[in-house]
Amino acid sequence: SRTRINYLIPKKKADKLTRDLIAEVQLLMETYAVDYDQLVVPDSYKELRKKDRISSDMLKDSIKAKLMGEQSYYCQRTTIKFKKYVEFNGTIYYGFRDDEYALKEACRIAGDISGSKAIADTYYSNYTGADNSGFRGMLFAQIAKGTEKHFKLLGRKAIHVKYFYETYLSRKIDMITKNMENENITTMFDNDIHDFFKKDTFGLIDQEITDNVQLIKDALKAKTFNTYHINESTFEHVFGFKLDEVKGKFEYQDKLDELIRLTKNNEDKLKYLDYPYSLNNENEGHKHFIELVSLSIDK
Repeated sequence: SRTRINYLIPKKKADKLTRDLIAEVQLLMETYAVDYDQLVVPDSYKELRKKDRISSDMLKDSIKAKLMGEQSYYCQRTTIKFKKYVEFNGTIYYGFRDDEYALKEACRIAGDISGSKAIADTYYSNYTGADNSGFRGMLFAQIAKGTEKHFKLLGRKAIHVKYFYETYLSRKIDMITKNMENENITTMFDNDIHDFFKKDTFGLIDQEITDNVQLIKDALKAKTFNTYHINESTFEHVFGFKLDEVKGKFEYQDKLDELIRLTKNNEDKLKYLDYPYSLNNENEGHKHFIELVSLSIDK
């Protein structure tokens, strides 16, 4: 199967490849370019370009749309002049009735990653007489297919939602994979290490285990992760690797692996024991518990 290494390369190597490509393109341009002043533009091409321009009449056209909100249940039906979309400061992802789910999903992901303030304020977009100061950021619009001709005139500012992963998410790969790495490490610590080992008083039983657990706890305090609701099958199709296969270079991975190994070796024994709420080595009963667990742990 395809792996991440085939699709993501080190920045130093990427910079070199980019410089090589620019040099090659420049050489081709110098070799085959002609004098711009000598070019004669055919009238047929001029007429064709005129059709692609946004006319003053088009600016007055009313565009019906359903604008998606960051919350999947929220959307705002609007009818505003095309002029407002031309003036819109940001990126517009659009789709049709069949794309409603994709638009909601993309809007939710963008909100999770970039924050709710990055999503265009759909409420103020209703007020065509106002300055629409809130109508900016990222906009997710469900439109009629007949309206697409307007949006295509907006150039790179308007993109069909089917390209959301290739455009928006491609710029967030590092953030997403780092987030997944942190999530994987945190999940392993939470789920794969026995709760006994995580007790503050476990040092009375085995100080080495407690020290290793504390190292990992301290390291995890600086690691945060969010849920981005990314469709993992779509992600894999676009980028060529599975998110759940991302492995981070955790500084205490050896300690984490060792604690997981100890858990597997001892969970059948430890599951029959009840860890005291407050362990005290001065308490006779607790002394017996400490001694029993100390002798039971298979390292």
